Amino acid sequence: MADPILLYDGVCGLCNSTVQFILAQDKHKKFRFAALQNSFGQGILTAAALPNQELSSVVLVENGRILTRSAAVFRILNLLGGIWRLPALLRVVPRTLTDHIYDFIAHRRYAWFGKYDSCQIPKAETRARFLD
Repeated sequence: MADPILLYDGVCGLCNSTVQFILAQDKHKKFRFAALQNSFGQGILTAAALPNQELSSVVLVENGRILTRSAAVFRILNLLGGIWRLPALLRVVPRTLTDHIYDFIAHRRYAWFGKYDSCQIPKAETRARFLD
């Protein structure tokens, strides 16, 4: 089984904080990461026929399956395991509703959590988990 790859908006404050959270909680170091803006992320978006200029969704690639928006969030929480599986129980709520909530936050994330001028450089101890 291939490690899951999380594509995230590399200039988004919320997205970068989320990546740091996952790095801290991922005890088995199974997640790999790539910014949606880098060549690796753009290549996956192109291969999956996803818009490569619309960077408002997290994308999770796992075993050839592509998940976006709330489905990706719930799967990430489930993969983290432990107590983080509890919020993933919300996946029983209709996806149209959870995606609507996801979109509401995603469209306001720069205003609420800030935006960097460029993608953040990973720390040396986690650099190997980031794909270019």
